[in-house]
Amino acid sequence: MRARSWLPIALLACAPAPGGPNDTPDTPTLPWSEPPFEAIGDAPALFDHPHGVYDAPFALTLTPVDGTEIRYTLDGADPTGPNALAYTGPISIDHTVAVRAVRMANGAAVGRPQTRTYVLPATLPAQQAPPTYPTAWWTADETGPYVADYGLDPDVTASSAWTDAAATLFRDAPILSVTLDPDALFGPNGIHENPTEQGVAWEREASFEVFGDGLDTTVRCGLRIQGGAGRRPDRSPKKSFRVAFRSDYGTSRLESPLFPDSAIETFDTLVLRAGYNRTWVHYEETGRQRAQYLHERYTMDLGRASGTLAPHVRLVHLFLNGLYWGVYQLEERPDEAFQADYLGGSEDDYDSINAGFLNGGDLVAWDELLVRVRRDLSDPANFAAVEEMLDVDDFIAYMLVNLTLGNADWPDKNWWAGRLRADGAKWRFFLWDGELTLPSTTGVYTDVDAPNGPGEIFQALRANADFNRRFGDRVEALLYHDGALSSGTLVQTWSGLAPLAYPTLVGESARWGDHWRDDRATVGAGLYTYEANWLPEHARVRDTVLPRRVDVAVADFVAKGLYPTTPAPLLAPFGGPLAADARVSLQGEGDVWYTLDGTDPRGADDEPSPNALRSTGALVLQAPVTVHARTRNAEGWSARIEATFRAP
Repeated sequence: MRARSWLPIALLACAPAPGGPNDTPDTPTLPWSEPPFEAIGDAPALFDHPHGVYDAPFALTLTPVDGTEIRYTLDGADPTGPNALAYTGPISIDHTVAVRAVRMANGAAVGRPQTRTYVLPATLPAQQAPPTYPTAWWTADETGPYVADYGLDPDVTASSAWTDAAATLFRDAPILSVTLDPDALFGPNGIHENPTEQGVAWEREASFEVFGDGLDTTVRCGLRIQGGAGRRPDRSPKKSFRVAFRSDYGTSRLESPLFPDSAIETFDTLVLRAGYNRTWVHYEETGRQRAQYLHERYTMDLGRASGTLAPHVRLVHLFLNGLYWGVYQLEERPDEAFQADYLGGSEDDYDSINAGFLNGGDLVAWDELLVRVRRDLSDPANFAAVEEMLDVDDFIAYMLVNLTLGNADWPDKNWWAGRLRADGAKWRFFLWDGELTLPSTTGVYTDVDAPNGPGEIFQALRANADFNRRFGDRVEALLYHDGALSSGTLVQTWSGLAPLAYPTLVGESARWGDHWRDDRATVGAGLYTYEANWLPEHARVRDTVLPRRVDVAVADFVAKGLYPTTPAPLLAPFGGPLAADARVSLQGEGDVWYTLDGTDPRGADDEPSPNALRSTGALVLQAPVTVHARTRNAEGWSARIEATFRAP
């Protein structure tokens, strides 16, 4: 980033902003709820302006109570510390800043420090860190030091793209502001300066604010670095974070409707995914050119549409100590708390595994599952023993999402599994990290066999004929007939996410799009922008990759015995409203057998079931009814089709 001057904040009285924040009136009524630990009896609110996006500078008043004074900071530092400023009058908020303040009495804090972040978009092109912040990052790393990157690129902020986006750029997605002592980030023991360190010892207390798009919450949390290869200083300047809510910090769970498409509104842990692969901060040119910031959301949305459980994801603008840190993917973490939220029970009652490592509970049931998986599963009794412990149908949906989208960064890593410790409860797998899905038109990875996880389990299950038939039936349901993984749905879902990218990613381009060109001086690296890079790549995936994914995947499934060579029957219309005594067409390349009572036309002895009827080519139906049908010829049975008709 090119050098810019730091904008000081003067202590002076000035007129209130002519335009208030996007979610509040010009004269705020202080609508937020302070956490209980910040309350001081019936004392007035500390800040007279709520956090938010403001169109112009304003005077911020901090309100003391009898016998107290106020101390505050503007760089994220603890306001009880020695470098805090004494409040003597209104503070001019003339650029984007996180204000931390606390009431003091007799040299001691009265309550915990409070934080409010004020975003003034017009000032962001001049963003620069306070003079006390380091000019180099990762100085102790064997690959470092690296130039500290705080500013926005003037080539972007001076462009028509920025001008066109400016009015809505920081109102298009929620703003998430995390504030903590600068030493906790950039000091010798700071988490940003030691990104490869892991565990609770490398978690730091922080303030967590989220506002915009109907959200308005301020709590305290724990913050640590998250991820794998993206932790390395030589690989990416933009780190992912994990946010933990614990009673140690004041509240055991965040309460906020973060995800509009989820009924869950309380959270134990969240991930702020920087997006290591396929972002403009990836260390390889291919990764930067394929940046979309949508692969994770796309994978998880398709997973839930396919019937398996997956985290919710949305784009947010992250501010770190009042500095714009770019676009992040806010995501649920599918740990034991997540599983309890969606599946019932208490998180303490779940066994939870993260890529082979125990995250909660114990490994007793997991080890037993692997013992059963390693038997000869062509034996129906052994297969039945596995099914006692594994939700096989859910596992098939989980596998189909990863395989159809060609997940190239799995299953040796990037998977979660969990089970309620109760009689009859079964293991389920949860999608995680879809950044390297859709690598090409050809990758399917059906032969994945990584041990001690979904790869090994999948290969073992393939020895069972009943599993292969069930897998083929799910292929038919999901990859055809406008299913959740059908070609049309893949394209439609991808296209439907495009509006999330603009103008959001104009901000990401300004913050990080020049990093490898300017700060790392990488040969061949340019300035990555929404128009020049994002739009062509989005179109390439939509027009070239997605239309071929189903054909490529099904061809591989056929070759591996996971989808039959006998074509499924053709039913027209394929469900929907149906008039009384209506005729429908049901034909196939062989004898077509169907049922109307919900049972499978194929019997247990591989013959037509006693309830099955042979189609003569047309049926007269009375809605409502569900048709199950298969074709049978010399090559065997087809996959099953299922279509429901309803009254018009």
